[in-house]
Parts: sequence; C-alpha cells; structure tokens
Amino acid sequence: MAFLSGLAEPVGALLVSLFLVSFQSLVPGALAFAGGMMVFITLDELIPTAREYGHEHYTAIGIIIGSLFVFILSGIFRVLKMELHLVNGFLGSGKTTAIINATKNLIQQGKTVGIVTNDKGQFQVDRAFFEMSHISTRQVTGGCFRCSFSEFEEKIVQLQEDTSPDIIFAESVGSCVDLVNTIFSPLQQNTSLHVETTTYSVFTDIRLFQYWINHEPLPFSDKINYLFEKQIEESKLLLLNKSDLLLPDQQKEILAIAIEQFPEKMILLQNSLDQSGMQPWLDALETQRPLNDRPVFVVDYPTYKSGENEMAWLDQKFTIESQAPEKIKPALIEWITILLAALQGEGVFVGHVKLLLSYPDEGTKLSFTTADFLEKPFSSHWHSLVPEVIINSISVMLNARVAMKAKDFSEIVENAVHLAAIFPQIQIRAEEGSSYNPEMSMNRPS
Repeated sequence: MAFLSGLAEPVGALLVSLFLVSFQSLVPGALAFAGGMMVFITLDELIPTAREYGHEHYTAIGIIIGSLFVFILSGIFRVLKMELHLVNGFLGSGKTTAIINATKNLIQQGKTVGIVTNDKGQFQVDRAFFEMSHISTRQVTGGCFRCSFSEFEEKIVQLQEDTSPDIIFAESVGSCVDLVNTIFSPLQQNTSLHVETTTYSVFTDIRLFQYWINHEPLPFSDKINYLFEKQIEESKLLLLNKSDLLLPDQQKEILAIAIEQFPEKMILLQNSLDQSGMQPWLDALETQRPLNDRPVFVVDYPTYKSGENEMAWLDQKFTIESQAPEKIKPALIEWITILLAALQGEGVFVGHVKLLLSYPDEGTKLSFTTADFLEKPFSSHWHSLVPEVIINSISVMLNARVAMKAKDFSEIVENAVHLAAIFPQIQIRAEEGSSYNPEMSMNRPS
C-alpha cells in the first residue's frame, strides 16, 4: 500500500506538467500557490508544534537563517540564469516592435526584462519608445555594439545591478554585420557578466526578402546590398517579419523557397504587430543551438565600411507650437507628407525614417521603411495613427538613414519644416540634433 500511495506524487506531477506545458502563463501562479500552501502548513502546524515542545528560539533562528538563504540563493541563481538575445536585421525590419511585444509576453510569464539599444546618434527614437513602454533600457551611442564593445558590456552590467533581469534583448544598428565573431565570442569568455545563454536573431522585411530571393533588384547600391546579404548569411535564426503585408499564399511560397535555399537555418514567418504571435520566436530562442557551432563567416571590411558611409544619419528634435491645438495635427501631417514626398522624389535609398511624437502622458511612433518608399503614390494609412492634439506644444524626435550626403539630407528636412510652418498660427522649431555620414570603425575580430 505504501508503494501504491507513493505513486500518486509522480503521477500527479506528470499530469500537472503536461497541463502547464500547454498553459505556460499559469506556471508563476501555480508555483506561487504551491509555495503559499507550504508556508501555511509551516505557520499553522509546524511552528505551533515546535513551540509546544519548548523549541521557540530554535524555531525563530531557523526561520531567519532559512529566509537569508532564500534571498541569497534567489539572487545568485537569477543572475546566473540570465539570457542575452542579440537582435539584428536590416533597417526598417521591425526589430523594435518585435522586442516590445516579446517583452510584454515575457513579463506576463513573470520574467524581468531589460533592453540595450544601439545607434550612432545621441537621440534614439527606439530607446525613448521602449522607456515610454516602461521597460528598463540602456543605450550604446556613437557606434555599433562591435565598435563599442566595452560600453556594451557596461550597459549589461548596469541592467544586472539595477533590475537583475532574467532576459536582456540587445537591438543592434540595422546596418551592422559580423556580430557573432566580434560580440558573442568575447561575451562567452567574460564570465563576470553571468550570461548563461546567448542567441542571435536576424529580422528581414519579407517584402524586401521576396525581391532578393527571387533575384529581383533591390533599391540599394551594390555596397548597401552587400550589408543586407551578409546579415542573412550570418543568421542561424531568420525571421521573415511583416508577413501580414503579403497574402497567405505568398507567405507560404516565400517561406518554402527560403527553407529550400537555406536548410541550415531556422526560418519563421512573423507579424510583430500581433503580440499573440510572438511565442514561436520565443520558443526558438529557447532551443537555438550554440553560436559557436557555425561555418566560418568572412566579411570584406572595406566594402562593409563603404556601404555604411554611403548613408547619412540624422537625429533631430523639433517642437511644434500653436495657440490653437487643433491646428497642430494637420501641420504635423503636412510636414511629414512633404518630407516623405521629397525623399521619394529624390529616388534615393531610404533605410528608415522614424518619428516619435511626444505628448505629456504618451507617445506615438511612426516608422517608414525601404519597402514603404517603393509604393507610388506613398500610402497615407499612417495619418490615422497621428493622435488628436489638445495641448499647445508637442515634441517630435526624428531619426533617419538615407543614402545621400548629410548636408543635402538636412536641407530636405529644413525645407519640409519651412513649408509646413506656412500653416497659420503654427511654429515649428528645430532643437538640438546632428546629421553626418559616419566613418565606420574598422575593428575586426582577433
């Protein structure tokens, strides 16, 4: 009988585990319930019994020592089990949206998440957008993770010290390649960071990927196209993002071609706007094979540098003011429309144009990417995303990557501001910012 009664525990554990595998969001609550039951039994039965036998002091000492061990061990294991997920992908591939919705999923599962963003400019739309979503974020400026590796390590340490995250997402500059050799190898050697798991995901806009895999011309120069191709080559986990923008039959066709051409890669379709659709990516991160199990990856650094330097960067803040708040939204839409039309008229490659519209209690992000600029005329669907303005002043942050001289690009932006400011009772004022064609560091892996 004792043997049969003992079987109840493993059988019960098996049944519960099978149930929770299908409902992972219930795991934190189930563990909390089990722990609560043990605490109740301890307080209701064990401690009173100990006191009856005259062991009051031993009971108190045991509770104190046990509590200390719980706090110490939970802190140690939380740090040791930290995961680092580096997310790369070409400009405008939807990395930020994917990370935000993945983070929301993980928080619902009881995880603590931190984010490290990366750009060459000081004012980053993505970082501000993460912070508006109340996600602990750090920023590496002035260069990519590869060029600013020591600062990247510092930001990881800051997040560990401030929030002890279970998971850190690190979003790289959208034109960067050669990250596995230059980032993950040193990270794995640095045991002081306490990173247990490292993964590498590459995102690509499925519309651009469709052109590329069907051998149709992309709107890039050969050198910028080199960056796009090397990112795909470097990936082991490739996400064909924005799949909702194609018909289901088109999605299946592209996925089948991609899997046939790259059998060594894990390739997923993804719509990052759908929070419920993030779980396949998160599951893939849990099962990704070690990053050192990969073929040799070689980069032609002079070509890489030339491709980077073709693109102008602009990071700028603006203020739009009016004594009549209802006039701000039409003026803002006009300004953005003029800017987009001017860039499309130039016929140059546009990596991305990102704007963060900041109100006192909220923010709205608008993002325009390479594939959007291929549409003629330019779609106006984004007008509905601009909220009504009920205050006299709003702040706008602009980040852009465009294949032209920085001076010429700045003139286009200034001209758009000037034309939109013709609206009656509207003032648009440029604040701090900069534009430049960066000189990329030539740091190579050792």
